[in-house]
Amino acid sequence: AGAPLWTHEGGVKSWYGGGLVRRSGDAATIVALREVTNTQTHEVRVFAIDDAGEVQWTKLHGDPLTQYYVQRLAAGPDGQMVVCGSLTRTAAEDTLLLGLSAKGDELWKTRIPVPGPGHDACGGVVITQDGGVAFAGSGYTAEAAYEMWVGKLDAGGTQVWANAYGSMGKVNDFASDLVELASGELVVGGNLYDKASKGRIRTLLWLTP
Repeated sequence: AGAPLWTHEGGVKSWYGGGLVRRSGDAATIVALREVTNTQTHEVRVFAIDDAGEVQWTKLHGDPLTQYYVQRLAAGPDGQMVVCGSLTRTAAEDTLLLGLSAKGDELWKTRIPVPGPGHDACGGVVITQDGGVAFAGSGYTAEAAYEMWVGKLDAGGTQVWANAYGSMGKVNDFASDLVELASGELVVGGNLYDKASKGRIRTLLWLTP
């Protein structure tokens, strides 16, 4: 038990960060990585591997002088995927969601800036039953603290809603994952960090569709 069947190694001309793995609807293993081509440009590398360990396709997404950070990956039953992370072009970091086809081609790209300095991070992303996307993360806001952010996109990547949940600078609120229930409601898991007492509390946030 536990013997390796195959391994895959990459990154000859660059280095990778944040390997995320999901099983797609067409029985392939999808891998998403951050590929650093130089100090100013970080891109998203996505590829599919079959059960024999052979690479079926590979795609690279990014923009010059922009740093993409890959933090979460979702795969739907039709093979479409969503990469959730952050994007940095200046000093601030904004939430980035990248919708991909079953072959890794870009369908849409949505950037969601959080009011304040930024430093966003994606804690969870799911492709919802209606074909849209729900995401949860954290951002450093104008209140000088991290707040939990949860939002919804439609199937074309257009923002439907996005809300902040926090304590107005008294504690740091972080989202670490989310799931969609059969009712369409969202449950977000995370933690609170009280800056005064330095205590941490595990939290669950239950949201209407």
